[in-house]
Amino acid sequence: MEQCILSKSLQKRQFPKWLGAILVFIGFPTAHVLVPWLLAGLSPHQGWHNAILGFWNLLALAPLAEGGLVAVFCLAAHLSSMPRRFEFRRTPEYLLTWGPYRFSRNPLYIAEGLLWFGWAAFYGSAWVSLPELSTCSLQRVNFPFARRGDGD
Repeated sequence: MEQCILSKSLQKRQFPKWLGAILVFIGFPTAHVLVPWLLAGLSPHQGWHNAILGFWNLLALAPLAEGGLVAVFCLAAHLSSMPRRFEFRRTPEYLLTWGPYRFSRNPLYIAEGLLWFGWAAFYGSAWVSLPELSTCSLQRVNFPFARRGDGD
């Protein structure tokens, strides 16, 4: 119950843009770099031999790099488009239609998928692949029920 009260109070408060930048550049790497690294420590690394990367683990750097670049571009687009002061909302007050948002409604989903797939393959860890599999299954359940807007 307290969580609902907190989220409602956050939605009504105005925050400066610089705070959003700090939250983005601390929160996103924590969720998509630190958490996979911690999860990878729970199981042995498949494909690694004597702490040396295997060929297939090394190939995982490609989706990691792609996902990282898309994520940085998306986050920079959000930070450049958001007003000086913002409220925490599920849907921002602005609509991005440039950059990767020209091609996808939410390219951050694609970036996160590439990052988590890359980490799972890089570490060769089943534990790292579990969040990606659960996210994909939740999106699979959610997407058939998504409504298209008038402009789509």
